[in-house]
Amino acid sequence: MRIWVIFPFLLLSTLSFRAQAEESDVVGARPGYVFDVDKEKNQHDQELVLIEEPAPLPPLKEKLFNEKVTKDIQQQYEQRFGFTPMEQTMNAPQKNDYFIYNGDPTVSRDQYIKYQRSFGEYVARKVGENQADLFFKNSSSMKGVYQFKDTLSNASIKSDSGYKLNYHYNLSGNTSEVVFENPYHIETKVIAQLGTFRYGHMEQTVNLGYNINTLYRLDTYYKFYDGLFQLVATRKISPGLSASLTSSQTTRDEGPSIRQSLMMVGVSWTQ
Repeated sequence: MRIWVIFPFLLLSTLSFRAQAEESDVVGARPGYVFDVDKEKNQHDQELVLIEEPAPLPPLKEKLFNEKVTKDIQQQYEQRFGFTPMEQTMNAPQKNDYFIYNGDPTVSRDQYIKYQRSFGEYVARKVGENQADLFFKNSSSMKGVYQFKDTLSNASIKSDSGYKLNYHYNLSGNTSEVVFENPYHIETKVIAQLGTFRYGHMEQTVNLGYNINTLYRLDTYYKFYDGLFQLVATRKISPGLSASLTSSQTTRDEGPSIRQSLMMVGVSWTQ
C-alpha cells in the first residue's frame, strides 16, 4: 500500500525532469546557469542601487529633554533651591536634622522632601507640555492650537539701536521671564515666580550677568519680596570644573529667609 502511494510522486518528478531537458538544446542545462560567456563582454547590465542606511534614531533622553526644556528645568531648580551649587548643597538637610532653608527659617527633612517632590512634579509637567507642543506643531489639524499658545507665551520687541526685549511664560512652572538684550553684552533678566512654592507670595528676581572674559563671570541677584541681594563671582577652571565665591546679604529687617550676611566658597563639576 505504501509503495503505491509514493509511486505517483516519483513518476511526476521524472516527467518534470524530462520536460525541462527537452526544452533546452544543451544537455544538463538548468535555469540560471550560463554556458556561453562571450555575450557578456558587450552586455550592459543595470547597476544595483543600494538603499542608504537610515540614520539612527536619537536617544530617548534627547527627545524628552531638549535644550529648551533643560534650560527651563535648570532655571526652576535654581529659583527653588539656590542659584549656585554651593548654596544648593547648604540648603540640603542632613539625616534627621532641621536646617536653615533659603525660603523658610526652619524646614524639616520631610518638608524638604515635599519641596523635591514638587519640583519632580514640575519636571513631569514640563516634559509633557513639550511633547504636546511637538505633537500640535507637527499636526496639520492642531497646528493652530500650538501657534495660539506660542503667541501667548512668547513675545519680542526690538529696536534699531540694538536693544531687544524678550518675554517668555513658563506654563508648567507658572513663571514669567523678561530678558533685556543690549549692545553692552550685560545679561539682564527679570523672573517672576507667580506660584506659591516657597514664600506663599509672588517673588520677583532681577539677575544681571556679565562675562568678563572666557574665564571669569560676575552675576548679581536680588529678590524683591525677600529683600535678599547676592553677588556671585565664578572662575572657570576646566570645561566641566569651576570655582565660585558667593556673597549674600539681606537688605530689610523682615523677610521669609534668615536676616544675615553670608559668604560661601565652593567648587562644582558638571558633565
